[in-house]
Amino acid sequence: MATIAIIGGTGYAGGAIRDEALRRGHTVITVSRREANAAGQPGLISRAGNLHDPAVVDHMAVEADVLVVAIRASAQDGVRLADVIGSVAKMAAAHGTRLGVVGGAGSLHVTEGGPRVVDLPTFPEAHKGEALGQADVLAVLRAASSDVDWFYLSPAASFGSYAPGEVTGRYRVGGDVLLTDAELDHTLGLLLLREGRGLVVHATETTRDTLYDGTSLLRTLDAYCPVQWQPVVPAADVTLGDGLSYRAFEVPTRKRARFGSGERKGRVVGYRLTDEHTGRSLVCLPAVQELTAAVRAELDDCACLLIDGTCWHDDELIRLGLGGKTAREMGHLPIDGPGGSLEQLAPLGIERKVYIHINNTNPILLEDSPERRIAEQHGLEVAADGLELQI
Repeated sequence: MATIAIIGGTGYAGGAIRDEALRRGHTVITVSRREANAAGQPGLISRAGNLHDPAVVDHMAVEADVLVVAIRASAQDGVRLADVIGSVAKMAAAHGTRLGVVGGAGSLHVTEGGPRVVDLPTFPEAHKGEALGQADVLAVLRAASSDVDWFYLSPAASFGSYAPGEVTGRYRVGGDVLLTDAELDHTLGLLLLREGRGLVVHATETTRDTLYDGTSLLRTLDAYCPVQWQPVVPAADVTLGDGLSYRAFEVPTRKRARFGSGERKGRVVGYRLTDEHTGRSLVCLPAVQELTAAVRAELDDCACLLIDGTCWHDDELIRLGLGGKTAREMGHLPIDGPGGSLEQLAPLGIERKVYIHINNTNPILLEDSPERRIAEQHGLEVAADGLELQI
């Protein structure tokens, strides 16, 4: 087990790190302005001191495997954290100690190369000074010599004693989300990302308007974390980074629109994602009502196809007494039957063809069902949780 020294170990963030480290069996040394009572807590050592005393910091760096700084960035005794963190980093490096700093969400960028959270017009003015101070600390660490082993932790924007939350043992970072349409079964998962540092939502203007002015889902999400809309324009190539790019394409639908007139372009799109290093592509089509010639053309030369597998029978929900609409009326091409997706996809020479977006009434979910066997015999796979694909 490691020895972890926490400067600010009696504060909210430092205290949470202290408690979790002790729970995992580590030895913890807390340093605060006043020595806390450590009696009855095995593995906990409490000391008085502060970050402005070089002797205290150097002693902690000698004793600990990891030195964590969890104090405010604003001035204490006339000295800001950014003014001393450079010397702390040097002392940590001199003793081979890893340095960690608990900052804030304000210094994060909403998107790669985009504005920082603190620079957004909606950022609370009362917290801007502290956020800019933490951003200065991060800048000092980024400029440190390569022998400094450091990390900078940015909790979620809602982190604090006013929103204690719950211990999950997991963490989440922000990322890019590509939306094919505004259907609830394709967009409700966005709310699970609300504790991230921010979200970039790639969507057509039609989908974006529905999510803001129809379902109001993005308005709700925006109350929890910064949301940036990246307009999706069909036929335009977009770079995501790390050698990955996408191009959206229109997927015609006659499904009745719940919001708006339903006559606008971009109600449903598919994505062709390409690995620029290999030139190989994956096509994602979770909602397709008809495999038109234009849609079929988008599948040319793809290495993998993820496609709508909502229902096996067109009248599946009607047969089961669960609804009054056919799969096609709901905007989904059924798998079986004349003109079904199985009949059309089986002859295509695509390396991997995988059904996704599968309704719980679809018998292909059962591994021993005749329908599952028929699909697999025709070269179609059935997606499962945890499926990873490499193209």
